[in-house]
Amino acid sequence: MSDKRLALYVSASVAALTLFPATTFAQSAAGETENSGIAEIVVTAQKRAQSVMDVGATLNVLSAENLTKQRVFKGEDLAIAVPSLTFARSAYNTPIFSLRGIGFNSTALGVYPAVSFYLDEAPLAFPVLAANQTFDLQRLEVLKGPQGTLFGQNSTGGAINMIANKPTDQLEVGGSISYGRFNMFEASGHISGPISDTLRGRFAFMTHTMDPWQISYTRPDDRNGREAYYTGRAIFDWEPSDKLKATLTLAANKDNSQPLALALVATNYAYPTLLGTDLGNPVLTQPLIPGGNPRLADWGGPVGPSDNPFIQQATPTRLYAHRNQQQGSLRLEFRPTDGLLMTSLSSYARFRQHMGASRSGSAIQNEDQTRMDGRIDSFAQEVRLENTDNPGLHWVVGVNYENSKINEDQLQSYANNTSAINSGIFQNGIKVHNAIENIAAFANVEVEITPGLTAKAGARYTDSKIKNTACGTDAGDGNIANIFNFLGDLFNDNFNPDGSRKNPDLFTYIQPGDCFTHNYDLIPGEVFHDTLKQHNTSWRVGLDYKVTDDVLLYGNVSKGYKAGSYPTASPASYVGLQPVTQESVLAYEVGAKSELLERHLIVNAAGFIYEYRDKQVQGSIADPVWGLLPQLRNIPKSRVKGAEIDVTAVPFRGLTLTGSATYLKSEITKVSPLEYDVVGNQGTILGSELPLTPEWSYALGGEYTFDVGSVRPFIGANWRWVKGNDASLGGSNTIVPPNAPELPQDRALPGLVHPFVIGSYGLLSGRVGVNGPEDKWSVSVWCDNCTNKYYWLNVTVAQDNISRGIGRPATYGVTASFKY
Repeated sequence: MSDKRLALYVSASVAALTLFPATTFAQSAAGETENSGIAEIVVTAQKRAQSVMDVGATLNVLSAENLTKQRVFKGEDLAIAVPSLTFARSAYNTPIFSLRGIGFNSTALGVYPAVSFYLDEAPLAFPVLAANQTFDLQRLEVLKGPQGTLFGQNSTGGAINMIANKPTDQLEVGGSISYGRFNMFEASGHISGPISDTLRGRFAFMTHTMDPWQISYTRPDDRNGREAYYTGRAIFDWEPSDKLKATLTLAANKDNSQPLALALVATNYAYPTLLGTDLGNPVLTQPLIPGGNPRLADWGGPVGPSDNPFIQQATPTRLYAHRNQQQGSLRLEFRPTDGLLMTSLSSYARFRQHMGASRSGSAIQNEDQTRMDGRIDSFAQEVRLENTDNPGLHWVVGVNYENSKINEDQLQSYANNTSAINSGIFQNGIKVHNAIENIAAFANVEVEITPGLTAKAGARYTDSKIKNTACGTDAGDGNIANIFNFLGDLFNDNFNPDGSRKNPDLFTYIQPGDCFTHNYDLIPGEVFHDTLKQHNTSWRVGLDYKVTDDVLLYGNVSKGYKAGSYPTASPASYVGLQPVTQESVLAYEVGAKSELLERHLIVNAAGFIYEYRDKQVQGSIADPVWGLLPQLRNIPKSRVKGAEIDVTAVPFRGLTLTGSATYLKSEITKVSPLEYDVVGNQGTILGSELPLTPEWSYALGGEYTFDVGSVRPFIGANWRWVKGNDASLGGSNTIVPPNAPELPQDRALPGLVHPFVIGSYGLLSGRVGVNGPEDKWSVSVWCDNCTNKYYWLNVTVAQDNISRGIGRPATYGVTASFKY
């Protein structure tokens, strides 16, 4: 779609939706006012309370009612509810969020996302910290496009701010219980009210358990996918005077949910010649898992002769997780004068993980993480000063500080892949430590030039430093130690003709359990130490024009950055441990917001172009020992252009219609000549789309509430369709190359030519229920993925195996709630 056609699409869509409200769709469903119009939405997207109509940026808002009725409790749920937001899981179950096609696919625990999360403006710096947070919320705000000036780097795709319900002036008690398919049980509740004349408190909790839903394809009685998490939050508001207010938030959650298994759909064998051997046969004859049934997946291993030492020493694969998180924030608001507000926001998050996961997609151990221990400690501090007494001029200045420490300790086990069998190496460890420090200063100003016309400008300078320590380790069995000792001597010509060492002092032989990675001189055993220091200046300028009180036009130009990061990997040499440097995006956006027909119709539309430099993506490198390995890569130049439209319509009292449409066109415009696709081909990436960037996505929704007296029955449904897109670099162009005719051929499901493409899918959810008088109680039945659609959210490659991460099957249940 050309830029000219893109502009025509935006303008034509706005016109069409304005003329035909009965068939239009929405940004976000809001409550109705007494005259059956849509209630005004107040947000804090720019770190101050404003009507959504006064924010000249693309913004989606989900109210507490919408979050509850659409059952937004997980990342998958959020992606269905928010236009142009997509969700996937990395190979090791790390969540990946993308807005308008901008995301970051990494398996590492402690890398910054492109879409940042906040709880009441307190940063949740890493994606895993945002899990299990969407309970007892007042609303959820989604800002699209670079948000660097107010929210800092690492928000090139956007920012999602979760606004928790706050303590109330009167006693309030509420709760809900749900029961559903797979013996799912949920309970949530809250109690809120005054503790003293100046102190109020609120405590909320949620617990969720569900039996396993995945079925092993080769062992039909074996199950995986058990869910069990427990989370709570306490908030205290202390307001001793009209000059000072303090808000303390304390939260904790425990998540024992199993990592999901994958489904094998194709193979790409490194050594097909092993067919017919005791160790090779289980790999080259493993069954593919047919599509159609979303419950089928597989895991297990190692597989092979029980008397083989290779199999005896391998660590068995077990899918489990124990994740614990505690976090707290203290917000202080002080008014030194009537026209100034100083805000201090301090936050800390502590995360611990013990987990085992599988990438194999089959019952063998092609490549699994049999140990994934990790820890995160993250502290952040913001202090800002702003004026509050001049509606025509608003400014804010502030400083930020972040200090985070991340540790990962992993054991990779791969007894059943052809490269491992060929080399005699079947497992290794990974140890990574990152110490991160960010210091930033920012300023933002909005000034009304003439009535209705507002100019805005902002900038943030950030100085970032990451100290990295990394080490691939022998698993304790001595296999890798022996091989890398030999390679160290071989690469440095340190063997005499009789096999003895020319220079025994060249390096000390590494022992079982030691680091094995070769340094730049191809000497094994040295720990990798490196520091990435970078700085940047994010900025934004724009104009907002209020045509009338009900129509806002806006245009913004902004520059945003995402910090660099180091991989969590075990390559043979230091070359594979190099970081990706910071990425930048220059964004152009124009948009319109309108509230029409006495707020019975809200229409919003935007068009945008993103010019990327050094976009961070998951790519591949050719390792001299292991072969092709996944690695974070910088793509020199890429572009995303698109448009979106969303509408809320209330044709008559009781009926709300919602929906959206998003168009994205992404393209990689410059690559390194040595860039590989996921199976080792070169020349397939230039001109291809960015991964996880669907060209089209649509959403429709509606709810009707019957007015039959003191009780109010309701019925509602939501549907979202996403067009197929690439799961990896060059996915649409990537095929598994054939082996030599005399060798066993790689396999794929019938009709599957491009295994690294995510297929198009549409998901339907629905609900029907009744609200009691004054909404004091409610009972509803519901379903998610009501049609039991088979779809997948990602595709991964693990040595020989290409597998899909299948989405959850149909779930349904009943919910009863009350409030007092």
